[in-house]
Amino acid sequence: MQQRTLLEVDRAGRVVKEVRLLPPGADGGGAFMRNARRLDNGHYLVAHYGLDVVREYDDRGTVVREIPAPGGPHTAIRLPNGNTLVACADRQRDAHVFEVDAAGKTVWSVANDDLPGIHLKFMTGLQRLRMETPC
Repeated sequence: MQQRTLLEVDRAGRVVKEVRLLPPGADGGGAFMRNARRLDNGHYLVAHYGLDVVREYDDRGTVVREIPAPGGPHTAIRLPNGNTLVACADRQRDAHVFEVDAAGKTVWSVANDDLPGIHLKFMTGLQRLRMETPC
């Protein structure tokens, strides 16, 4: 298995942290990692496209949480309420977006069958927008 490394880079382009990720099982090859975000608690939320999983790592690279994400996760975002929002491509199933709570239960999702006349394609990114209150 190849060693995989997550680099945290400051605005000047300097590497300020290097975290070796040692995931159990297959390494995912060239599709190992698609997106990583540093969380407020100092952990890292990493979308592992080739492994069909999103993992949260501590600052030493130890897996502290795992979220199955069939279809190839590209982006994962930790929401203010502690839930995690994940965008999946269409590697093993139709593209979809889903939200899981801290226990790993899916609390919201959207897929092709949910959107008449719209076909999701290779969901590589997402952004949760603030909801405006009606006037």
